[in-house]
Amino acid sequence: MRLYRATDASTFLDMAGDFLAKREAERNLPFSVARQCAEDPGRYPGPNYFAAIEGNEGVEGVALMTPPYRLQVFVEPGPGIALVVNDLAGTEWPVPGVTGPEATARAFAAAWAVQRGARAEPRHRLRAFELTRVTPVPLAPGAMRPAGSTDLPVVERWYRAFESEADRSPGERRAAELGARALRAGRVFLWDDNEPVTQAAIVGITPRGVRIGMVYTPPEHRRRGYATALVGVLSQRCLDDGRSFCFLFTDLANPVSNAIYPKVGYRPVTDFEEIDFTAAGEATQGRID
Repeated sequence: MRLYRATDASTFLDMAGDFLAKREAERNLPFSVARQCAEDPGRYPGPNYFAAIEGNEGVEGVALMTPPYRLQVFVEPGPGIALVVNDLAGTEWPVPGVTGPEATARAFAAAWAVQRGARAEPRHRLRAFELTRVTPVPLAPGAMRPAGSTDLPVVERWYRAFESEADRSPGERRAAELGARALRAGRVFLWDDNEPVTQAAIVGITPRGVRIGMVYTPPEHRRRGYATALVGVLSQRCLDDGRSFCFLFTDLANPVSNAIYPKVGYRPVTDFEEIDFTAAGEATQGRID
């Protein structure tokens, strides 16, 4: 096996696009992030890390990092992990943590801990879901609508609240900036029942799918079916717009989100783990929307 480091996101996609597309649901995160880097360089200004691992059958794995977020690794445990570890160890990139399918993330964390003397601290276990057809459910009162400019204070506040409750905060200012950027791009949707009661956003785009995230309902509006209704209607809109499937991530520690999304047609794909590294002079930060 050999590791090839790409100089930019477009080159990385040329090298690894077919690999990512083979299992688009499982690999939707690195696929969508690389596309964002190629299409909107200001979104992740870098310098960023893009690597493809090539074996006998072509590209067999990828690694991607957009600091200050965690390294994403998608390669079977074994020689490919060692290639990524050794390549990063010879660079100036800090590695605050790793995200990937459970076995892969754990294998990288163990190898990195040995290489750098870092301490690996598991943070979250996640599950990736895929939807190809919406299962109709009784809708809560109200209707979905795109968030408009007058909704900016609500969107910024709910982005901050989501990050805080999910224990993924990049900082209040950064969360508000992400919400404002998504609103300006027309990617934030609200369920309105005489007032906004739930939020969801399109947070990643792959060639055939979209990832839905930032689903947030303030405490006073919970347990009324608003989030289920919004995710179902937004997913159907994405399919009607020509997407083959929708993706989302849930925190396995959150029984509510893991219960509501299957109701509208989401099916489990792969379990992931987020692991942080701590060492002298290093800080940790990372997120999956």
